[in-house]
Amino acid sequence: MIKFKRNYENQFQGVEMRDKFGVDLGRIGRSWGRDLGWQSISERDCEFWARAHTLLANYEYSLNEGRYLVTADLCRIYEWYIWSDKCGRYYENPKSFSGEDTSFLNSEMDLVLEVEVEFFSSGVTDESNSKHLRRFAEQYIYDIFFLANIALPGSCEFLAARFVDLYHPGEKHHHEKMNLSSYNFELSHLDFIKGEKFAPKVLALEDVISWYKKLGLGVTQIGDSKAARAIFALLHVCKSDMDITSIIWMFHAFEAIYVTRFGESVTGMVSRMMILLDLPESERKRLTKELRILYDQRSAFVHGGYRIHHPLNNEQLDPRLSDTRLDTYDLCQFGFNLMILSIQKLIEKGWFGMAVVEEVKGLRQPESKI
Repeated sequence: MIKFKRNYENQFQGVEMRDKFGVDLGRIGRSWGRDLGWQSISERDCEFWARAHTLLANYEYSLNEGRYLVTADLCRIYEWYIWSDKCGRYYENPKSFSGEDTSFLNSEMDLVLEVEVEFFSSGVTDESNSKHLRRFAEQYIYDIFFLANIALPGSCEFLAARFVDLYHPGEKHHHEKMNLSSYNFELSHLDFIKGEKFAPKVLALEDVISWYKKLGLGVTQIGDSKAARAIFALLHVCKSDMDITSIIWMFHAFEAIYVTRFGESVTGMVSRMMILLDLPESERKRLTKELRILYDQRSAFVHGGYRIHHPLNNEQLDPRLSDTRLDTYDLCQFGFNLMILSIQKLIEKGWFGMAVVEEVKGLRQPESKI
């Protein structure tokens, strides 16, 4: 486990508590091969983490008369991406690295997070509060994952991340993996490079952080606002395999962002998407078609009619699974792209949601007879 070095001065004046938590990140980085324009993507990742490791190194939360500061040395992640880029260039042209050290950094790495809290009332500084400090470290991991991947899709992978016991390094005190996968973000970014119309773009991390902090979610665990519902739905998709159930979460996000009412048609949702996404009228037909297919799949699964797969899900026993799984995955990726792009557009416009206002006007002249 790495040694932790504090890089900030004490900001709190009240009664304090602090603790450190180890996080085994496992494999980080993108999972694509070296034949997909990796050099430009790798350069963009390095440039991104050059900023991100300072912008995201400290994050503050508030809860129950306490102010919690989570700090991490994210420079390690930046250094890993630099080494990964060097590794890729070595395999691209080994001769250019003649005489240099090619024992590149292992793809697995760890972090240490420190959580420090100031309580404004001495009555809340009991042992029960100290036990909750790790929850703020966990919330921080989720927030970093969301912020990084909304700014640069695919830039932050926490699939294998799990907390470990810093104080008993010789024992296997591992927690469950967090299963925050950036794989579909990666595919979104490849679609962006290919010029796909509905693919998420790249945003300035500073803008994403500013929008998210103004949203004021903090450690909220229930989606009380439309934006919160969309974000939480997105995180649920990232924590599960991309299958028919992902479409349910996608429509939770769509219905929250586009303010659709129960039973409202896809046509109404498309009209609002055209406005938020700034799409030309020529894209309406394609958007309507793809969204209708998504909606029909959702309805079949929720109301019956969907050909449910056996939980074994083995295509060697039933080869038909291969085609149906691929069709579902392609459809889900379109929905995923649309979900991310919708959130990005809210950020770009400085919106925190949409409101549909119905206008009623009185007729100043009698209606014409039909």
